[in-house]
Amino acid sequence: MSTKKRGRPTVTVDPVQVEKLASRWMSKDAIADFLGISRATFYNKMNEDPQIEVAWHRGRATLQAKSMDWLVASAQNGSVSFRGKTTRCGASLMLLTYKLLCFAPKADRTLGSRPTT
Repeated sequence: MSTKKRGRPTVTVDPVQVEKLASRWMSKDAIADFLGISRATFYNKMNEDPQIEVAWHRGRATLQAKSMDWLVASAQNGSVSFRGKTTRCGASLMLLTYKLLCFAPKADRTLGSRPTT
């Protein structure tokens, strides 16, 4: 009788590596691709091991904090202007801000206005 295991090999996902990848704008799907595992396997591992999901969120939070620090520093150096007028890297900064704050740019962003559908 053989003692050989059947089935697929066990996949180990390192939370430290997940955190580093998430802090570099990698989505969960991209991390799964990078690790060479299916997306379903990665999501299953996140559900099985809360440390992996916490690591992903920590990496994203680190990325957002660093990006916001960069945005503030750029604004203090005069690299950002508003109302469609951009200087130097202003357009890139605005796009990054929209991505970080999870909203799409709109032509009219006034205080108190409601989005139109």
